[in-house]
Amino acid sequence: MATRTISKWVVLKHVVSAIGAALAWVGCGRDQSDLTAPNSRVPSLSQQAGSGQKFVSFDYPGATNTSAKSISPSGGILGQYVGTDGKPHGFLLSGGTFTAVPEVPSAVRSDPNRLNARGTVVGTYYLELPPLKEYAYQLTGGTFTTITYPDPSISLAGWGVNDNWTVVGPKFIEGDFLDAHGYVFTNNTFTLFDVPGAMGTFPTSINDDASIVGTYVNSDFGFHGFLRSGGTFRTIDFPNSTFNWVNGINTEGDIVGFYDDQDGGEHGVVRSNGALESIDVPGAIATHCLAINAQGDVVGDYVTPDGNTHGFLLACATCSLR
Repeated sequence: MATRTISKWVVLKHVVSAIGAALAWVGCGRDQSDLTAPNSRVPSLSQQAGSGQKFVSFDYPGATNTSAKSISPSGGILGQYVGTDGKPHGFLLSGGTFTAVPEVPSAVRSDPNRLNARGTVVGTYYLELPPLKEYAYQLTGGTFTTITYPDPSISLAGWGVNDNWTVVGPKFIEGDFLDAHGYVFTNNTFTLFDVPGAMGTFPTSINDDASIVGTYVNSDFGFHGFLRSGGTFRTIDFPNSTFNWVNGINTEGDIVGFYDDQDGGEHGVVRSNGALESIDVPGAIATHCLAINAQGDVVGDYVTPDGNTHGFLLACATCSLR
């Protein structure tokens, strides 16, 4: 497999700034089952791919860059957009309506990354830009709590949470992002892990069975997806790829992410029952699958030739694989 190097901020584009709309939901103090109405009325452009994949495309009003970061079992979509101020902001898209999301108090930037079914959000925030340190946080019942590592010099990114309030993400020393180690935080206790032989380990998502997915970097800077289940690691790479990023897992064990082909094209990917399928929004120059719900609905973003990024929904992306 050929390899490429990738900067910290290219990685962060897809995984640190996830799940903007979650803050708005938790602020309402309701159970998630009440919060995520189906998106049957989303203002959208439907497109039919040659493979039979049917996409719904959407943009936050006035934004040039929109990304869908998560989808609930009932179809509520969480994401982020770049506003006219040039800064990222979170949104909730439900029932055809976009709702803006408040940000972490005192932070110059906050990136909510994942929402569990109990209404808890995890994310990453920054007290200064460019960031000298990153802080993982969780938001439950309207209260923000910073997840603090025993060594105060360590940066934490909050990237995944399951319904048992177990949080995952990478820990690292700022300035050496690729030398990261995976952490699992539960009951106020940290457990560290690394993919065997990896230079850097980046957990991105965890389901209720405690299966963890993410990406690892080997010694020649190759990026590979992984699944950690029952203490066993499995590499997940798309055939003939040069770069792989795994970003989501659902309760059924279905996995999504994206990869680069030998010609440099960027494609989304879904894995179900051991089978892999490439996902491409028609007309896009790049497609990234970022999350999947229990029904197999996939959300993410795609890039058009004009350089703008748009959110998308692909309903039941796993139906042909199950």
